[in-house]
Amino acid sequence: FICHSFGGRIGIKLAAKNPDRVFKLILSGTPGMAPVPKIKVLFFLYLAKIGKSIFSLPFLTKFSQTAQKLIYRLANATDYYNTNISLRSTFQNVIKENLEEFLIRIKVPVLLLWGRNDKLVPYTIARQMAAVIPNNQLIIAKSVGHGFPFTNPNLFLKYLEKYLNI
Repeated sequence: FICHSFGGRIGIKLAAKNPDRVFKLILSGTPGMAPVPKIKVLFFLYLAKIGKSIFSLPFLTKFSQTAQKLIYRLANATDYYNTNISLRSTFQNVIKENLEEFLIRIKVPVLLLWGRNDKLVPYTIARQMAAVIPNNQLIIAKSVGHGFPFTNPNLFLKYLEKYLNI
C-alpha cells in the first residue's frame, strides 16, 4: 500500500490490524505521531478566541474571515480551515488519535518517504515514527515538500522502485 498524508493513517491501522492483507507499506507525509505540540495548539486556540471577539465588533466584521484564514495559515492548519464545518469535529477526532500503538504493531516492512521541506507534517515526525516501527526504512528527500508524490513524481518513483527492487 502506498499512502500519503491523511490516507496513511488508514494504512497504518490496516497494516497493524490485518498484516496478512499488506505486503509492504509506503508512507509519505503521514501524521502518524502528534505533529503539533500542545502549547502551540493552546496558543492558537487562545488567539482564535481573542480574534473572534475582536472581529465581532461592527466595524471589523468585514475583516473576520480574512483574519481567520490568516490565523489558520500561521498555525499550519489550512486543512482544518478548508474542511466542511459539519466535518470539522470528525477531522479533529481523527487527527487527535495517537497512532503509536498501531505503529509498534506493524509487522510488514515500511518505507517512510518524506520531503525535507514538508511544512504540514515535518520530517521530524517521520523520524519519530521510524523510532517505533519495527521494520522500516526512512528516506528524506531534499527540496521536496508535503505533496512529494504529486509535485515530484519522478523522484518519488525512483525511491519507490529502489525500495521495491523493481
